[in-house]
Amino acid sequence: MQDRSATPACPHAAGSGGGDEPVRRATEAERRTLPQPPGPRGRRLRHLIAKFRDYPRFAHELFQEYGDIALYRMTWLGRCVLIFDPALMRAVLDVEQRELIRQQISVDLARLRHGGMNTLYGEAHEVRVALVREAFSPDRMHLHADHMAECVRQCVESWRDGQRIDVLDEMLRLCLGFTLDVLLGKDMEADVGVALELRRALKTEWLVEQVPLLRRVRRLPLPIAKRGDRAFETTDDLIYRAIERSEDPSYEGHDLVSQIVRKRREMNGGGPYASNEAIRDELVLSLNSAGPAAHLFACGIEHLARRPSASRRLAAEADEVLAGRPIRGSDAQRLPYATAAVKELARLRMIGQVAWKRAADDLVVDGYLIPRGTLVHPCFAVIHRRPEYYEVGDEFRPERWLDESGPAPRVLDQPLAAEHDVSSGPFPYHPFSYGSRECPGGAFMYPFGTLFLAAVAQRWELERVSDAESPFIFRPIGGPMRVKKPHYMMARGRGLAASPRG
Repeated sequence: MQDRSATPACPHAAGSGGGDEPVRRATEAERRTLPQPPGPRGRRLRHLIAKFRDYPRFAHELFQEYGDIALYRMTWLGRCVLIFDPALMRAVLDVEQRELIRQQISVDLARLRHGGMNTLYGEAHEVRVALVREAFSPDRMHLHADHMAECVRQCVESWRDGQRIDVLDEMLRLCLGFTLDVLLGKDMEADVGVALELRRALKTEWLVEQVPLLRRVRRLPLPIAKRGDRAFETTDDLIYRAIERSEDPSYEGHDLVSQIVRKRREMNGGGPYASNEAIRDELVLSLNSAGPAAHLFACGIEHLARRPSASRRLAAEADEVLAGRPIRGSDAQRLPYATAAVKELARLRMIGQVAWKRAADDLVVDGYLIPRGTLVHPCFAVIHRRPEYYEVGDEFRPERWLDESGPAPRVLDQPLAAEHDVSSGPFPYHPFSYGSRECPGGAFMYPFGTLFLAAVAQRWELERVSDAESPFIFRPIGGPMRVKKPHYMMARGRGLAASPRG
């Protein structure tokens, strides 16, 4: 990527009459006089096609040509503004709760009338996020560590030497299974197959809500509709049984349902989850978090298959730390290279490459006028590759996160050789977004990913079945990264390492 670390500031940013805030409402005078951000004009369909084919490349080209902020137009979405500067990104995301910029909600389903933390604003959003972050705080990860290890062991031990593995399907089942246990409790013995069907049903429901004509089709007794109805009914029954179990004061589960019910009891039956239906909607929406995590792990396997030296080092670390025994939850703290690989993977293939927002009023952003209704999306795909922060940022290099000067490698908060002025804000590494919309479940990613990569490396070498083009793709509108289906790997056992001793 071209070095844009010396990108000049907008000539209109200073002295525009509105103070020093980088993001604020525009005055009447500014509405008439300030220019909109630079960018290509017209070509709406071409932009849509370019984003569909290769979103990171599309964003990088705009960054290289226009600098830290660029405006383009795209079909029915109209004006879109990409933000590539870390400080400006934080400023944009920080003002959401002031309602200058609103989250571009992607879920509005008739079945989920209470919504959840991902679909609400203001205080309703804040109190839900605070509760979930408390339940999923990093200092509580030890409560789930052994179950993480159990899940990854069951996954990798189910493979056979020479088996062709559908990587994405395996990762979806792994992540959905663990997510169900974290949300409801592993004693509920939730069916992963039902959860997979529910994901498909949610996608169908979303599509029906977006296209009014399909609402009539939805009423027909089609097989896909019947399967979706059964998935919702089964999931509802499971959730309400978990709520009933958690209402017993003697039950001390660590799952999210138990945390919510206990908090509701402390608030004398009030709060954001006063009704069981509100809890149910939150949990159904939270199940979707397993999908992006599964795609992230699938990308991790692909990157390791492409870089044999990283796979060998990962295997050597697993052999040294595990010494032939099955992996345990406590091992997540003793696998620095695996942890660094997860950090690097989250940088390159983070769950959300952009954070979609919509301007709620005419705004001034870094001295430019952003008209009301414009989509404003900070672009982490570029921010996480900027050369002033990440040397050779397009490459998968776990070593950049390790300090190996001491007796044992140490995982760093920021990459080696990255100079950063702390007065300008935190280092630009935000794999789970930033601000009020940062994913509260992100705390699971590092220990779960670390245990998974080490468990795979201990037993298997995974070979690419095809040398075809990259399986990495993105939604046409710049949503979460996805992997092309099907994406296969061939499992090859590592001799004695493939049969760890109990």
